[in-house]
Amino acid sequence: MTTIATLTIEMAANVARLQQDLQAARGSVDSTFASIGSSVTKLKALVGTVFAGIAVGSLLDAVDKVKTAAVDIERIAAASGASLDQFQRSAAAAKTVGVNLEKFGDIMKDTQDKLGDFLLTGGGELKDFFETIGPKVGVTAESFRNLSGPQALQLFYTSLEKANVGQKVMIQQMESIANDASMLAPLLANGGAEFKSLGEEAAKAGALMSSDLIYASKALGEEMMRMDTVTVGISNTIMAELIPAITEMAAASREELSAGFEAVSAWVQDNKEHLLGAWELTFQSTPAIAGGRIPPVAQ
Repeated sequence: MTTIATLTIEMAANVARLQQDLQAARGSVDSTFASIGSSVTKLKALVGTVFAGIAVGSLLDAVDKVKTAAVDIERIAAASGASLDQFQRSAAAAKTVGVNLEKFGDIMKDTQDKLGDFLLTGGGELKDFFETIGPKVGVTAESFRNLSGPQALQLFYTSLEKANVGQKVMIQQMESIANDASMLAPLLANGGAEFKSLGEEAAKAGALMSSDLIYASKALGEEMMRMDTVTVGISNTIMAELIPAITEMAAASREELSAGFEAVSAWVQDNKEHLLGAWELTFQSTPAIAGGRIPPVAQ
């Protein structure tokens, strides 16, 4: 018969077990949240590392682009005879009519080449301009002698405007001084008003590289080339020592393999009779040999 004392004992035991279960559950929950917190921390660190890697990669790409652009600008500006600032202003304006940096540089170079040709020989593709159009507006070859590419092209176009030549002659003359130079006509009109306005806008927007940035980028490019040269030199030095050693190892291995093959071949020849006898003894006792389905080895 169940007594109150017995019920009390059983209830106490059940409560104790419940407390233990609750404590275990609490520990499990704490452990789970701790594990989740650790995972979140690791995830945050991983994401931070990934984004840091992306940031560094983007920065290196940006540096490389600036370096490449700076070297191109310095090289093309020098060929055009223009200052870095003047050339960049003009090149920025030229982009608005579909003339990129390289093409604009080619136009400037052609302009200088054609003018230099006439100044030197009195002939070339600009002979017609200086003989038939220049005299009408008081322009001679000497007017162009000390001008940069952009300045010379502007004077050339302005002279054509003053001479009031037709559209066809305008295009023909512009193409005679440089391929695709006629594309710049909208910028050269009215004394180059658009060239000046768009170039000024680019300068105010910070789109022009300073001379310090261009020269620093050029110096960076030169140092990287030197570093590449040193790296190649180190690699060549290592290979000069390593390749002969590898060649010797390969030759030695080949010789050892050849010697081993010869030794095995000689041993087989010397023990041919024993090997054949062993074959016969091993297989003649099998049902297949006994039944005549496998022929014996020929002596």
